[in-house]
Amino acid sequence: NHELQLTCYTLYAVDQWQVPPEHVTATEFQLAANQITEHTADATTLATMKDYIRDSADEMSFLLDDPAANQPQPEAAFEFCEDETTCRRCNFLKACPRWA
Repeated sequence: NHELQLTCYTLYAVDQWQVPPEHVTATEFQLAANQITEHTADATTLATMKDYIRDSADEMSFLLDDPAANQPQPEAAFEFCEDETTCRRCNFLKACPRWA
């Protein structure tokens, strides 16, 4: 999702350089289509992104036995996907014991 990624870049720029969000334009360039799309985000969008990042981090920490030590739960605690179409697009396919 390019919008998600570019909003994260905007959030970083606002935080790093202490500029208002309306002074930041994230530019997406699609090489194959030779297309440029500019993205802007307001304060409400950035607040929503911060919530999304916090929620995502919380979801990941639920998968840990010991969050402070970043120790995962045992492998048996994780279910395999039953949809092979989804599996083929998974970033972790090569590491998945189901397909080893």
